[in-house]
Amino acid sequence: DHRFRVMAGHEMASVKTITGTYRTTGFPSDIEPKKAIANIGKGSGNTHSSTESAPDRNLSFFGSLNYDYDSRYFLTATFRADGSTKFAPGNQ
Repeated sequence: DHRFRVMAGHEMASVKTITGTYRTTGFPSDIEPKKAIANIGKGSGNTHSSTESAPDRNLSFFGSLNYDYDSRYFLTATFRADGSTKFAPGNQ
């Protein structure tokens, strides 16, 4: 009358951020933002910069174990372990 149920899994994720910034001047102060963006090439002092982050990676393992004896006594155990590149080496 012993019954076991086991579930195990893992998850992996990787996120990389790319940011772009555009700047231009010379528009009238009362111009609507939509109109300024539509005509951004007509401004002066156009500059562009971009940054790219190193990817953040996560790895997780998880699971559970359910034990049932004679449909009378139950035991459940769960676990999870996570690792991330956001932490310093040795603490990931």
